[in-house]
Amino acid sequence: MKVLNIFLSILILLLAVATAVFSFFLYEKRAQLIDGWEKMAQTVNKSAASLDQGSGTEVAKMLTVEELKHNKYEDLDQKLPKLPEHASNVVAERDSMAKALRNIAETVEMDNVKPLADFQALKSYQANTSAVVSKVQDVTERQNEILQKICDSARKVSVDLTVSALKGSNYTSEINKFNQKINFINDRIQDADRQFLTIYSATGESSQLNFSGSSYKSSTAKVVEAVRKLNDKYSEAQSALRSEGDKVAALQKTIKARDGRIDGLNELMKKKILEIKRLKKIINGDKDIDVVVDPWLDGSKDARLAVQGKIIKVDRKYGFVVIDIGSGTIVEQKIGTKVNKPNPVIPVNAQMIVARNIESPNGKYIGEIKLMKVNEDCSIANVISTVKGQSVAVGDSVFFSEAQVDAITAAK
Repeated sequence: MKVLNIFLSILILLLAVATAVFSFFLYEKRAQLIDGWEKMAQTVNKSAASLDQGSGTEVAKMLTVEELKHNKYEDLDQKLPKLPEHASNVVAERDSMAKALRNIAETVEMDNVKPLADFQALKSYQANTSAVVSKVQDVTERQNEILQKICDSARKVSVDLTVSALKGSNYTSEINKFNQKINFINDRIQDADRQFLTIYSATGESSQLNFSGSSYKSSTAKVVEAVRKLNDKYSEAQSALRSEGDKVAALQKTIKARDGRIDGLNELMKKKILEIKRLKKIINGDKDIDVVVDPWLDGSKDARLAVQGKIIKVDRKYGFVVIDIGSGTIVEQKIGTKVNKPNPVIPVNAQMIVARNIESPNGKYIGEIKLMKVNEDCSIANVISTVKGQSVAVGDSVFFSEAQVDAITAAK
């Protein structure tokens, strides 16, 4: 019995020692478990905070280390699911962005667009994203350059466009302004082409014209040349018409001068005929004839019509002529056996006829002169008109027409 008691005592002692040893090891394991639990809580919080960053969520505030302590074990079923839910949302957002990036790559017609998995994979998404961004930048720059060139082209046709307006929501109306102007210009070009063809046809040319492409300049040059030829012909016709007109004017002046001379000679001839008749009656002894003739007075019309002189000098340099008629000039009027010598009284500014070879059947009208200075035995005159192709010369005759004498009388 005593041995049994000793054995039991020893056994109890050994059990007590084992219990103490196991208790020590259990406490150490509990400490390790608590420390691991805290590290896990920190990791969960850091993961939640990382997922919260830039996402607009605050899951990390609900999954703090304090809220995840081992002594709040009963709340874990409500709190821990928020982390995988949050991670699932981030993954969904990642996948959506990956799809969007790949769609953008296809929209901008990027070469060698990678599969969707490469836009989702951590190792390759950054490179693919950078490639898409670079392609979008290239497309944007090209678009801006194209829009700027459109604006530059629009301004050349007086349409005010801006790049910002073309990028705005009303870009269609802005483009329509440019299109309307282009349509207007095209209509004008087509109308101009038709008018060119009409003008070209009116010139009498028969060759074909083509206003399209590179033939435009050569065709318009043909129209210009045809019009120039027609204009040259018109100028030639006008010149010929003016020449004929000058001839007609010269002939009219010649006729006028000769008419004036003829009128004067006819008047003189009538007087001579009457004088002859009167003298014949006197010779025949007709006692009823009055032999008294009215003598010409100084400055009378008859005295001036009887004036006839010559050009004695022509000064081509200064454009004047000298005639042998002056303030001392007299004309002769036979009255019976007597001679009346009145002074025609030639005034300054009087105009006279210039003729050549008036004593012969081939006499011709040369022009007219205007007396500028009257000396006693000569006068200086300016040539005021001549027949085309003729010029006054020394020896030409000068005299008054009846119309010129009347003008002198009317000027007093």
